[in-house]
Amino acid sequence: MASKRELLATVEKQKDHIAKYEAKLKDVVRAYKGLLKEKEALEATLSALAEKPSAPPGNDDPPGRQTPGAEGQGEAAATDSKDGSTEGPSPEDPEDLRKKVAALTSALNTVSSEKKRVETSFQNDKKRLLAEKEKLEKSLQEAESAKTSGETSYEEKMKDLRSRLIISQHERDQDSQNSAVMLSCKGAWLCACCLGMGLPPTAQHSTQPAGLPT
Repeated sequence: MASKRELLATVEKQKDHIAKYEAKLKDVVRAYKGLLKEKEALEATLSALAEKPSAPPGNDDPPGRQTPGAEGQGEAAATDSKDGSTEGPSPEDPEDLRKKVAALTSALNTVSSEKKRVETSFQNDKKRLLAEKEKLEKSLQEAESAKTSGETSYEEKMKDLRSRLIISQHERDQDSQNSAVMLSCKGAWLCACCLGMGLPPTAQHSTQPAGLPT
């Protein structure tokens, strides 16, 4: 079983991995949102360019009615028109507008295709990152469970060791008491034997007959 220090290191390492994957997932979401905004901007530009230009405001006077002096001005304008000298900007060529719209449409299609590709990649990356995150979280839970189990096992072993030490100490104390009792009994028996033989108790060790139990 791995030590407590190794389990703690594994837990911290997996927490770092989970934080990194969450940061990557946020970056992918941010990039996807940026592309979506670009697509919306291009669509708005295309819509604005596709609108037909409004007709220039005409003369409010009813047809056939001319103000005083208008007849002369009309003749002068007609003469200038014939000479090709017109004032003001000329309207843009419809063919140029069609080309611009076609170019923008192509760009929009490209952006849409890129957006679909990025969206697909985003979904795949999201699934992969979530799966890896779940795997790491599961490993983290297992490591924490193993850590808790290891701590519990360690505490149980310590309790068992303390119990054995207490029992061993009690047995040694009991053996010491039994030995003291046995020695006391042997001493009393030896004194009785010496007195029965007429020997003084002080000489019991030097005059003890062979074969007597000690």
